[in-house]
Amino acid sequence: MVKKKVAKKTSRKKVSRPAKKSVQRKVSRTTNSHGISQQQVRSRLPIVVKNLILFAILFVASLVVYLAAGTEGTQNMFFLSSILFGFITLALIIALLVFLILRGTRR
Repeated sequence: MVKKKVAKKTSRKKVSRPAKKSVQRKVSRTTNSHGISQQQVRSRLPIVVKNLILFAILFVASLVVYLAAGTEGTQNMFFLSSILFGFITLALIIALLVFLILRGTRR
């Protein structure tokens, strides 16, 4: 068996290029150092309460329909929707508690 001679690859030198300059931009702050203001708490509290009531009603309604549904497909669909509405209701309860705590600490 005869070995074939393979030419070695010559390595090329890398040409150094000037590095790109990064430009730093000022980032504007949307909140002040004190956090959320009392006016923002007052304006957002009714929105949270309305959404909480809406999703609580949707949660209960989908739970009732899940229990009353006859076929397996509708039971699965309303079970998943009740889980979804339940989690959203829970998140809104947490948001409501946070807003009530913020409202109470500002006085």
